[in-house]
Amino acid sequence: MSSAVNRATTGRRSTRRRALPVAAVVLCVSLAAGCAARPGPAPVVDPGQMTRPARAEAEATPTPVPAPSRHIVVGIDQLHGGFNPHLAADDDTLTRTVARLVLPSAFYDGVLNRDLLKGAAVVPAAPGAAMTVRYVIAPTAQWSDGTPITGTDFAYLATQASTQPGVVDAAGYRAISEIRTSRGGKTVEVDFSTPVKDWTGLFANLLPSHLVRVLDAPFDQVLAETIPASGNLYQVTTVDRARGRVTLSRNDRFWGAATAGIETVDFVAVRATVEGSEMLRSGQLAAADLRPQETSAESYALVPGSQVRSYEQQARLDVDFSTTSDVLSSRDLRAAVASLIDVPLVARLAAGRTRDIQPAAPWPGLVTATGVPDVDAAAQADSTPGQPTTAVENLRAVTTNRKLVIAADAADTQAVAAALTIADVLAAAGVQAAPSFSDPASLRRALADGTVDAVVGWHRTTPTPLALASEFQCEQLTPRRMHADLPTEPRGAAGRTDASADTAEGGAGVDGAGAPAATPARELTDPQGAAGDDTIDPSESAVATDINTAETARTLRRTPSGFCDPQVDQVVADLLAGDVTLPQAQAQLSEVAGREVLSVPLFVERRLLVTSREIPGAPADVNEWPLLLPAGPLAGVASWGVTPAAPATTAPESTAPASTTPSQSS
Repeated sequence: MSSAVNRATTGRRSTRRRALPVAAVVLCVSLAAGCAARPGPAPVVDPGQMTRPARAEAEATPTPVPAPSRHIVVGIDQLHGGFNPHLAADDDTLTRTVARLVLPSAFYDGVLNRDLLKGAAVVPAAPGAAMTVRYVIAPTAQWSDGTPITGTDFAYLATQASTQPGVVDAAGYRAISEIRTSRGGKTVEVDFSTPVKDWTGLFANLLPSHLVRVLDAPFDQVLAETIPASGNLYQVTTVDRARGRVTLSRNDRFWGAATAGIETVDFVAVRATVEGSEMLRSGQLAAADLRPQETSAESYALVPGSQVRSYEQQARLDVDFSTTSDVLSSRDLRAAVASLIDVPLVARLAAGRTRDIQPAAPWPGLVTATGVPDVDAAAQADSTPGQPTTAVENLRAVTTNRKLVIAADAADTQAVAAALTIADVLAAAGVQAAPSFSDPASLRRALADGTVDAVVGWHRTTPTPLALASEFQCEQLTPRRMHADLPTEPRGAAGRTDASADTAEGGAGVDGAGAPAATPARELTDPQGAAGDDTIDPSESAVATDINTAETARTLRRTPSGFCDPQVDQVVADLLAGDVTLPQAQAQLSEVAGREVLSVPLFVERRLLVTSREIPGAPADVNEWPLLLPAGPLAGVASWGVTPAAPATTAPESTAPASTTPSQSS
């Protein structure tokens, strides 16, 4: 019995002795694998202790380029609006920057976006149309949820931009009479009722129609909180308004040739100059794009290693008068209000600084004040016997029982400050006035309806025909058809010929100036790669749907002030068609704005671009950064972190090729 127990115990010990080496081997292999996957820091060697061969070998070895950061934080102004780049209410630098990184556009600065489109060209006009443009969408173009980008997205944007109030650059979309699609929605033909020479400015920042059109919300609310899908290099992953943070992450479904070098980008609100300086000093911010305060430039410039650049954004703060108001429907009374506004004073108090501020140039013939009015002196002058009644005296009389309402966006601190200042300036002149604050959509409706007398707000000043025309256009809403398949008969049966939408580099179907190409068009490249002519299968055809079931009996007020004039509409039509140049139209329309006293321009937005360190992929000198207006320089984040490999000194033939930067950020 005892010997049996001893033999069993000896057997177990022998088994354990045999198992220990095996376990040790497994443990060593595991540790070795772990070390290989997560290597520790290289041993530090004093150069003075290195032997000559070791030192020579180290000197011959090229210094490796450090890997670019995969996460970056940039400073922005406080969040106050939504993310719809097509709305005047949401139109600020952050919204434009996010849109350029997240949403796809047909063209960037007049150059075809070949990630989204295989081609775009003016083709022979459809029957009844003044002009037709054909777009061929890349077969691989898709939203970040996997849904293909199609003509439905083109039609949705055109419909909303042409029918909804408060849309920027709406004039070009109002000229669209019909949109047809074919080949699974990848070929889009757009008919225009009037010529639009600057058609390459249309269909920027397409929206994911399959997600936003099903929301139970109006167009001014569909992107109020976020952008639900991306068709570009980045996608919105987090919007934290309480902390003032918007996070973008790389869109892994992006199909284009370029890739984003930075995986995540955090836009963080900077509430004060002191806070921004400390965040730059501590390395929490790599860069910032901010509205300056009184001492911002000096404070940021003192941060070690920082660079500061002041630039002019394409935006201007105006006070717009309502021409439908029961008080300011009179041009003379509007002129009286304008004559009391000290523009430099309002600009300083609204911007909150006295330096690096640019009061806006007045409209031709517009008279404004040069100081705060003296109410006692003005009243004495007005009461002098034999003197005619002045417009200012009439304004005082009108506002005795009814205060003049000066409104502004409650979330815009500069607009609020301007409205308060203007109300105080008017009160100093004996004019009863009261400020009022609300949301931008409500203010725009109130201004057009005359519920408020004036609204202080921002206007985009992008120097393009579409932007200028959209400011002054006032036209009737006409029936139009959107998003139907192409006609069932071949193009020849309708008297039309095929045209190429996939031509030479630099923008298919357009010349270097962005005007329609004058050369004859070639056969359209089939986006699906199928051979054959351009005949459409009858089974794929559909009846076009009406955007508006009936033409309105009255003229809709399209301008912010509610002003409409047939002669102005003719100037706008000539501008869109290219019959007058942009400077010519600017001169004519500015003269109208001054003569009719439609608004008082206050000041042009200026911003500070600040960097705390050199950013891989960005120019070393901040003054060489592309501004990418109207978005802003932070839209270039798509090219950050994309750097060429360092040239090898010993084996030049093995040098890695340089990475490419996104075309839309160049």
